[in-house]
Amino acid sequence: MDVISHGSYSLSPVLVYNPNSYEPIGKVTAAKVVSLSTLVNNVRAYLHHDVQIQDGVVSAVYSGGSNLYLEAGDKGMRVYLPADIKIPVQAGDELDVSGTVSMYDGTPEIDPTLKPTIVGHIAAPAPIAISVSQVSDAYLEGYVSLHGTVSHVTDETFQLSDSTGTISIYEPSGTLPTAGQTVTVAGVVTLYKGHYQIETSNVTQG
Repeated sequence: MDVISHGSYSLSPVLVYNPNSYEPIGKVTAAKVVSLSTLVNNVRAYLHHDVQIQDGVVSAVYSGGSNLYLEAGDKGMRVYLPADIKIPVQAGDELDVSGTVSMYDGTPEIDPTLKPTIVGHIAAPAPIAISVSQVSDAYLEGYVSLHGTVSHVTDETFQLSDSTGTISIYEPSGTLPTAGQTVTVAGVVTLYKGHYQIETSNVTQG
């Protein structure tokens, strides 16, 4: 039986047989168990492969539970849950997730092939305090906080400025500050049309 190799990634496929004739009809490759930190730091090596993450801790939950973010040091990883496998989760939940690694709008995500399992709960991860100029791939899909002044408020977005620059904040719940306020934003670093933004549901004044 062939072995699939991709760098350090090596799996033996499992033959699937016809139950009537016992003829092999295909191969199924088991998910590769990897740590979340290994995955986020080597996304290209695992792209389009099936993986199992057993050490995922939820840092943020958005889009009605469809988008979960798992913490991995400064970075993170989005898990996309369609309606048929959505589960109630909250920040601090420890997850076992199996799925395919893909890219969406320039950022990596896991598309689960099975419903994730909550295996425990710890204190919710605290955001990493950074400045606007520090927003980069180094924090991609990581949970961060920024402090600054609000401007250009629209239906779901506003601009946040500090002494180092300005960035767009996406607040889909619609609970928006007003222009001129000084706020602290806790959220996830994402990409939208090639530009960094912060997705949040946590904006506090002062």
